[in-house]
Amino acid sequence: MAIFCSPLCSQSERIISIQEAESRFKFSDIFTFEGYTKLELKNDSYVFSADEVLFDSDDIFILNDAGRTQEGIIVFDRQSGQYKGRTGQQGEGPSEYRGLRDISFSNNGEEILAYDATKLSFKSYNKEGVFEAYKKVFISCTEFEVLRSGYKVLYNEFEPGAFDVSGYYYITILNPQGKIHRSLLEIPKELINNTPSLYSFTGSLSKNANTILFSPPFGETIYRIDENRAQSAYKIDFGSSKIPARMRKNLSSITLNPMIAVDYSYLATNFYKLKNYLLFGFKDKNRMTYGIFDEEKEKLYLPKNAEYGPFKTLLSDVSFSGLEPVDEDTVALIVDPERFIDLRDNTDIMKEIKLMPELYKLLANISEVDNSIVLYFKMK
Repeated sequence: MAIFCSPLCSQSERIISIQEAESRFKFSDIFTFEGYTKLELKNDSYVFSADEVLFDSDDIFILNDAGRTQEGIIVFDRQSGQYKGRTGQQGEGPSEYRGLRDISFSNNGEEILAYDATKLSFKSYNKEGVFEAYKKVFISCTEFEVLRSGYKVLYNEFEPGAFDVSGYYYITILNPQGKIHRSLLEIPKELINNTPSLYSFTGSLSKNANTILFSPPFGETIYRIDENRAQSAYKIDFGSSKIPARMRKNLSSITLNPMIAVDYSYLATNFYKLKNYLLFGFKDKNRMTYGIFDEEKEKLYLPKNAEYGPFKTLLSDVSFSGLEPVDEDTVALIVDPERFIDLRDNTDIMKEIKLMPELYKLLANISEVDNSIVLYFKMK
């Protein structure tokens, strides 16, 4: 597969061609199944939408139904799946939230940080759910991540009032005291001059270990973000399905009416570095999918090209936003029980799943009234 650095990129930028993806492969050559956590269904523990998921050695923290009626941070024991309660609660007080956008661990890993859009502030809780601190930042953001240095990286999705403090940049870096340290990646002027509340963006900010990756709306480039710069790390070559240059010059028409872009491909959702792999989500002609790029072998794998089997059934049709990094070499898939029931009705799939006793036992005992299940896959 051709990987090269273009004349206009930094030495570390890699070009990944979608057209040169492997024509056939097995998911089992990339992943090994490492077990699961069946989340307990009790009181208010039902997972409506796992919008962000954090893992430590003991617990799973799920940002549930962010910004909507059932929003909250639900905590489960990572081994048993036992429901342990909620971190914080809805309300108008300093320790409460109303309009959660994102959560992350603090730089030392000991606190849960939550961004409250209605109060333009960060809330800090310890892992037992006790409120610790409130910090008003006066900056709107859709997603944020925290570097080991304590600096926060905020992605500003273009919306009314979002840039009154930070200026017209996609990325704002806050120092540990909550003050603006630097702004990165200026927003094209043609977007600024249109009505911001009508935009439907596809940009995304993601982190695994201490690597933060970002792609602007309808982009082809994945940037590596640190305290001081945004460095082009990967460029995805979508070939003939990429958004044409003439259309890219008028991105405002796309953002005002995303249906214009249904015939094209562009980056979307999350980006993770796991071991020697890059996992990246993208829209393939209005269908959400993802790619797995092996940097050592210089090979790209697309789920649609995987051989038939239980892993393909589980992993091919998922929106990449359903995959969450657990550590530097493990990814988790949050699965609705109805998806398992569909598998159970497939005789051929069940024959293969019988070779994985732990997964087979889970499938045999699942019902549609159960809570979500977390499956773990380790990169080889």
